[in-house]
Amino acid sequence: MAPRLSSGFLNIAEVTADDLKAHMETGSSLMVINVLDKQSYDDCRIKGSINVPLAHLKDQAAQWNKNQRMVLYAAHYKSSTAREAFQILDELGFTNIATYEGGMREWLAKRFPSEGACQMDYLAR
Repeated sequence: MAPRLSSGFLNIAEVTADDLKAHMETGSSLMVINVLDKQSYDDCRIKGSINVPLAHLKDQAAQWNKNQRMVLYAAHYKSSTAREAFQILDELGFTNIATYEGGMREWLAKRFPSEGACQMDYLAR
């Protein structure tokens, strides 16, 4: 994982698309979490990621190991959803989390493995 970068009062660890793809290809126990709504996830997602909408994150996180390696992603750089999810998990005591700020838009533009029709408007540049 990348070092934590300052975002206001919270230091957020960020990972690049290339780093995330490389980690996923190693078959490691990395949990990749799409924090968008179900409709957005169903339309387009990083292959192998799971969907936990931001509104349900606290409830789902109660079932997870707080040391689990995980990367949170949303739509694109202008979206604050992944950073909000990071803050929630950080406050819950999770220790090995990062965000992928490029989100689904960048991932798709790089032609990295994705699933779904990938037709929602936010994916267009």
